[in-house]
Amino acid sequence: MSSDNTLNIGSSSAISSATYNPTNQELSLDFGNKSYIYADVEQSVVDGLISADSVGNYYHTEIKGKYSTIQSVSV
Repeated sequence: MSSDNTLNIGSSSAISSATYNPTNQELSLDFGNKSYIYADVEQSVVDGLISADSVGNYYHTEIKGKYSTIQSVSV
């Protein structure tokens, strides 16, 4: 049973959708043509993504390259 929560990230030209599983601390981001799942992402980072003025900038400074990517799939 999945406990993923769809995140309301507002409008983003970079990220088309996001889900978070707080039990596993997995953040899934869909960039339109690819999806990535990041491991061990703290709830505070997810909260920051949700409240960011620029989701793309937040992703690049706080997520990209800082967490293990456990799966990458083409959509």
